[in-house]
Amino acid sequence: MRCSENSAVGFLILIQVDKSLQLVACPLSQNPETAPEKLQLELIDLQSNPVLNEKFNSLKLNDFYASLNEAAFPNLRRTAQKMLALFGSTYVCEQTYSIMNINKASHRFQLTDQHLRSILRTATTKLTPDFDALAKKGDQQHCSH
Repeated sequence: MRCSENSAVGFLILIQVDKSLQLVACPLSQNPETAPEKLQLELIDLQSNPVLNEKFNSLKLNDFYASLNEAAFPNLRRTAQKMLALFGSTYVCEQTYSIMNINKASHRFQLTDQHLRSILRTATTKLTPDFDALAKKGDQQHCSH
């Protein structure tokens, strides 16, 4: 595949992602006839349901899609999950890259790959260590000289 063909394919993918993002962000204003066939009936059901319209206007986007009945809206939920996951994974990547660069800049000559892996793991985990339990455990251990 040539560079211009790669660019054309990439551009088509971007157009498709843009359409999916628009559909997920504003499902109530989308024309069901222009949506992918597998989403058309689900969009019609969504747009004609006043309770779901109110939920859409009152909830955060990810909470709204999580609240949709999976049996009634499987394709719409799946599309939303794919599009919303793009933003979360991009954030984690950018956060990790920033942490890595900050640590490499200030400790460039002292860091090994293992140090950097440990720093990144600690910085990106959501776990909170129990420092009191770790300190007590450390007091029980005796080092021999």
